[in-house]
Amino acid sequence: MKTRAILRPLALLSLLALGSAVSLAAVAPAAGSRVLAPAACSRVLALGPVSDKLPARFTMPLVHLFTSAREYRLFFGHDAPGVDWSRERVVLFSAGVLEVGHHVASIVEVRRVDDRNSLRITTALASDLCQVVDHPERPFALAKFEAPRDEIESVSFLHEAFVTACGP
Repeated sequence: MKTRAILRPLALLSLLALGSAVSLAAVAPAAGSRVLAPAACSRVLALGPVSDKLPARFTMPLVHLFTSAREYRLFFGHDAPGVDWSRERVVLFSAGVLEVGHHVASIVEVRRVDDRNSLRITTALASDLCQVVDHPERPFALAKFEAPRDEIESVSFLHEAFVTACGP
């Protein structure tokens, strides 16, 4: 099994389908391209797990930051398990319905960028196109993190795709 450069367009299409801010450097930077470095005044926030099931009605890719218990309840239909909304926030990444291969979604990091009072959330989707599955998958990830003291002014998303292909 090899990761093939030919799959870069497929990875880019999956990124565009997410509808989030996309960095092409996150897929595989081309020779001579510029890779964005983390902001000078930033820090990575610790992530904790949130165990829940994605409602069946959500089949499209999405990334969302939940900032209140009410917002989470409206989306999932129940309270967030193990989340203290007075000091924590929750991020969701769903890759949507995928029919070919096996996929694992993850939230890589939540980074607080202090100089702009913003968050940068990095998600990833690892795809093994060699593995045969007998039903469509809906890979998703949920994570909680400590809420910033100040109001969040902006949120940006960065997505990374890792594809394993079959054949010579």
